[in-house]
Amino acid sequence: MCSSDLGSFMQRSSTYDFVWLRDRLPKDMSSIRPIIYGYDTKLVKSESAQTIEDLSSSFIANLKSIGRPSLFAKPLIILAHSLGGILLKSALTQMAGSDEKDRAILGSIKMIIFFGVPSKGMELSHLLPMVDGQPNSDLIQLLSPDSEYLSSLNQRFSNIAALRDIRLISAYETKHSPTTRARLTFTTSFTEPRVDMSLDVRDWRLGT
Repeated sequence: MCSSDLGSFMQRSSTYDFVWLRDRLPKDMSSIRPIIYGYDTKLVKSESAQTIEDLSSSFIANLKSIGRPSLFAKPLIILAHSLGGILLKSALTQMAGSDEKDRAILGSIKMIIFFGVPSKGMELSHLLPMVDGQPNSDLIQLLSPDSEYLSSLNQRFSNIAALRDIRLISAYETKHSPTTRARLTFTTSFTEPRVDMSLDVRDWRLGT
């Protein structure tokens, strides 16, 4: 099992870091092999000029490095959060049009669970000031609600998922949660008090 963003599944305290994919899931389901995939999601003072396609290619390379192209590889269930979901959709479109090894990886994917993925874009007013003049500003612009890139990517991804019979599940927030905003000191802060967040997966309540 692979997630796209380590920080998104981490619970921090003053004494320990708990990652449920790493620390709890293997105990509940001993027959699975959880794999956590992380990438640079820094916004403020970022010097990265990587595109979504660049990040997707790195993700595919990591899957190859752990033997995923093997015909005997176990079925793959992927959990993707936020921008990681966009990265994942791009990766699947790349694999669909690539060589036999990439298509073998694609064939092993049986389910994808999206957590808060901005498939139809997102409000960028609080993010654009954080990346103004930086190399990663073009990547953020692609996430606008009127993005032709997202529209095209969603269509291509949907066709691939249907053709490959990949089950898709989307989880999303049903209560307001904090957003981040850059201060003059280039730190981030919550713009409103933290609140509990509930998630609905189709008709199933995950909890808070």
